Amino acid sequence: MNRKEITRYNILKAGLDLFSEKGYNSVTTKEIAKAAGVNEVTVFRRFGNKKNILENILEELVFKVAVEEVFHKTVSYDLERDLTYIAKKYNEYLDRNKKIIMIIFKEFHMKENYELTKFPKKLKELLVEYFKKMQEMGKVKEENPELLAANFLIYCFGMFMSNLLTNGNITKLSKGECIDHMIPIYVKGYEV
Repeated sequence: MNRKEITRYNILKAGLDLFSEKGYNSVTTKEIAKAAGVNEVTVFRRFGNKKNILENILEELVFKVAVEEVFHKTVSYDLERDLTYIAKKYNEYLDRNKKIIMIIFKEFHMKENYELTKFPKKLKELLVEYFKKMQEMGKVKEENPELLAANFLIYCFGMFMSNLLTNGNITKLSKGECIDHMIPIYVKGYEV
């Protein structure tokens, strides 16, 4: 990385750390600049405002890594294996980013929150293409691929949120155990 890229990364990393620790509304651009080791003018020159810093954090430090990690690494076109892997990776991603997700839920109105929906939308698009390919291969029933993808994501996100909001008091089973039990049921409904 060149000096400009390092400065950009340092500002984003400082923003992520501070937002996670203190909350979005409690952090100033001055604090971000200090933590990044740059002048506040540099922060404004690169990003313009604090909201742009958050949006760039989500895009560059959270979502870009997650799509590759969750979907592209080991698709084998074995429905149960693939969906189990994707569900576990998606939940690891959600757990790893729960502080920033909670900050966004608490401090922004969802209609302003288009950045938060980028990753689930991208993952849904990839799943729709995956289900279409599985249908072409004769491995999945001819159901609406968008509905298949949406049901899968709703299950994954619902499990994450119910655990988050109840401190895991819904069940004593781990998320992995829940996924290992639920995915075969899901697959039975859609496999040819």
